[in-house]
Amino acid sequence: CKKTNSEYKQETCNSIVKSQGTYPYYYFNDYNKLGIVYLTHKNNYIISIDTSKKVDTILFYDNIDKNYQCKDEANFRENTITSYDKNSIILPISANKELKLIPMDYENENDNHEIDVCSIFSETVSKAKPLQFPYSTFDEINAFEMKSPISLFLSHLYYKHNTTNEGSFKDIINECCNIIDDSFIPYCKNNSNIIISLDKCDSQNLKRKIIYLNCKMGNEIKFPNDINCNYIPFTNTK
Repeated sequence: CKKTNSEYKQETCNSIVKSQGTYPYYYFNDYNKLGIVYLTHKNNYIISIDTSKKVDTILFYDNIDKNYQCKDEANFRENTITSYDKNSIILPISANKELKLIPMDYENENDNHEIDVCSIFSETVSKAKPLQFPYSTFDEINAFEMKSPISLFLSHLYYKHNTTNEGSFKDIINECCNIIDDSFIPYCKNNSNIIISLDKCDSQNLKRKIIYLNCKMGNEIKFPNDINCNYIPFTNTK
């Protein structure tokens, strides 16, 4: 006979949580921000939140130290969960609010239940907004888009740049990070709270180099590169 929707939801939930162990699940909160929570699968299709891992204690405040069992519907008061579809479950986080949880790297060997990792990115992109939505943003975003450090990093991987003598995997990671850092450091002309550090005194010219810590130089305004030493180093021969 044909299974009812309630029976299907409970059986699907059971198939997702049947393997015992602790597994990461991802979700999107009210601000469309991706989060991770670890669920421990126990006997009899029961799950609980693993508090030994990092967890959003504000979002899951009412779920800590509780056990939830697969049933035909998610119910906060009865501590039950159910399936949203064949690859995700519904966890009630309050009496009137539920959260969709999707396994990240869990594979159920018996049912060939496999999660498409790319679905994480697909769901994120489907809800994403352009960098300059709805209004124009700060200049550093333009610099970031023009330099495209992530695209450059991926192209290095695709063309196996990291396997040549030109650079290791660590080198291309550092290159990507350096471009990102440089893109988002504002110009000193736009910074009203410039932080500097002074190098040690050069014994030859009695100057101390100025190091700008939270901004970078531009061509429009000339900022000083050094100042006179306020002491004479013992290596000075003048």
